[in-house]
Amino acid sequence: MWKTGRRCGLAAMGDSFYHGITNGAGWYHLAGGMQDWQYLHSNSMEITVEQGCFKFPFDSMYPALWNEHKFSLLSYMEMVHRGVKGIVTDAQGNPLGNATVRIAEGSITSGKNITTTSAGEYWRLLSPGTYKYTVLDTVAIDTVEN
Repeated sequence: MWKTGRRCGLAAMGDSFYHGITNGAGWYHLAGGMQDWQYLHSNSMEITVEQGCFKFPFDSMYPALWNEHKFSLLSYMEMVHRGVKGIVTDAQGNPLGNATVRIAEGSITSGKNITTTSAGEYWRLLSPGTYKYTVLDTVAIDTVEN
């Protein structure tokens, strides 16, 4: 939810949104949640979107919440196209499932490795920049620069 200053009327020290944004880990602690598990053990990234101060809003509140947040939610959904995606294949064009895609920015590895799907597909959200991709498989090793 876009808000500056204190959140939801609470007055804890340092409890404010800088430019309307908060880091979830800084807002409340949650160890071992599904978001952590999904990021570490799969190629997916779960998010939590807080749209208001009520954990269980009344049905009558939903239209206003949607109207208040729809453009930012749709804009965020478009971010799926930011980064890299592709299909890893062997020399004959057959998809390589379970291959590892390693991404580095310069000489620094950028986050976790990605594992391709059974159809050879991979994807990774990345900030704009120049990255080096290395594909590791028992059959083929290839490097692509983008």
